[in-house]
Amino acid sequence: MSISVFTNSAAEVAAAVENPCRQDCERRCAGCHAKCEAYLEYQAYRQTVYAARAKAEAMKGPTPGKQARLRQAGREKRGGYRHRR
Repeated sequence: MSISVFTNSAAEVAAAVENPCRQDCERRCAGCHAKCEAYLEYQAYRQTVYAARAKAEAMKGPTPGKQARLRQAGREKRGGYRHRR
């Protein structure tokens, strides 16, 4: 597929890459997802999208709430408190 994972319009991606499995498909059977080439291609594309999202989320730093909790834990540790009260 030549669709970029990070495009400006989510509607463009949704229109370009849709799930090929439909109820009116003549090849539809119980195990068609395991052998249907169109679905396997779609699934591979979705996995690349999921991986790109996970990578982008991992690149983000801690949230302001997380930073505050880390500062509080550091103050408690330096102050000799081991348990939250």
